[in-house]
Amino acid sequence: MKKKLFLLVILLAALAAVPAMAQDEAKASTGWTPEMVKIFTAGFAMAFASALCGIGQALGISAACKGAARNPAIAGKIQMMMIIGLVFIESLVLYTLLIVFVKV
Repeated sequence: MKKKLFLLVILLAALAAVPAMAQDEAKASTGWTPEMVKIFTAGFAMAFASALCGIGQALGISAACKGAARNPAIAGKIQMMMIIGLVFIESLVLYTLLIVFVKV
């Protein structure tokens, strides 16, 4: 079943590409300049990185809270490890922001 669905998707993609390749160069323009594509891609990358960062931080904080609730004696160590983990997660978004500023 998966193989048939995959082949169907490939066939539909191939059929959709034929009219696009047959257009004249003047008619094929979508109005998107390379600068617009850069800005759109940078915005999408920043939104995607921020969303995944938020999910990762929420999961990390949730796990730290559960760990501290199960064993309150090591809550301080768990808190320190959580903060270090959150810093690493947040650094990924900051790297994305840096790349956005450098490329755009």
